[in-house]
This record gives sequence, structure tokens and C-alpha cells, in this order.
Amino acid sequence: MRKILLVTAIISIICGSVAGFDGKRKGFVLGGGIGFSPYIHWAFDDYASKDEGAGIGLQIIIGYAWDDRNMIVYEEQASGYSEGGGSIVQGGRFVSWHHYFGPAGRTFFTTAGLGLYTWATGSDDFNDSGAALLVGGGYEFHRHWQVGLFMSTGKSSRGSYGGMTHTTVDLMIGGVAF
Repeated sequence: MRKILLVTAIISIICGSVAGFDGKRKGFVLGGGIGFSPYIHWAFDDYASKDEGAGIGLQIIIGYAWDDRNMIVYEEQASGYSEGGGSIVQGGRFVSWHHYFGPAGRTFFTTAGLGLYTWATGSDDFNDSGAALLVGGGYEFHRHWQVGLFMSTGKSSRGSYGGMTHTTVDLMIGGVAF
């Protein structure tokens, strides 16, 4: 979680100083976000064990915008919370399509992605990844800066314990350099 937070901070600094980019949402894009995750839920498929909590959410994107309204990106979203002296982290790696309804600055956007979901405890005890879905949307309130609400859901498996189902809701503020 600390590594993801560090990478997100670095990306946010890069987004704040975009001198190397031309300011048009076309071509290479790089971004990240941080926010609040009011709903982080996981359950074993047989519901023998389940939990939910609220915590912090992080996002990283890197990809390509083929015009000023559409971009395809590799996106990672992770959310976590503390519990009983440890931590629970879950999230996904997605290939996502971001569509902006207007030119850069002051426009709504939507996000849809497919990928893989994983879950880990504080001891870095990771599950095997399974299929995942990401949907969301938000508002770009200033050139390079946006706020979004995202929902991701997916599956993972934990050896002899069997399959798990996950759902996360994230409210994030982030930057996208273009």
C-alpha cells in the first residue's frame, strides 16, 4: 500500500507540472488519484466469512488518447482498510476506456474497464486473481484535474478456501497529464 501511495504522489506531482506535454488530450496520458472508499466488501463464495469496511483508495493510469474525448489506458485501482491490527487491500488491474463528453476542462466523463481482481492481507498474502469489471464517471473540473466515482467488482480465489467475491466503491480526485 505504501508503494502505491508513493507512486500516486509522484504521478500527482508530474501532473501538476506538465511542461513536457502539449496540453491536448491526445497522445500519451499519465495520471493518478487518491480518495475515499466508503464501501470495500469481500466474501467467500460460500459466505462462511465476509467483511466490509471503509478506507483509502488509490488509482494509477497510463495509456493513449486517440482524440480529445477518448483514451484507452492500463489502470490500477486499489482500496484498503485496517482491521484488528492488520490490513485488507483489494483492487483490480484493468484495460479501461475513458470517454470525455467535451473538450479538456469542465466536462463529464465515463469509464468502463475489464481486468483482473486480487485481494491481500497485510502480510502480503495475495489471492489468485480472477475476472473483474470497472465502471464509473465523474467531472473534469479543471484542465488535468477531475473527480470521479468508480465501482469495481470481481472474483479471486484463495487456495483450499475457494472463491471470493469483491466489490469496491471509490470517490477519487486525481490528475491526468496529457
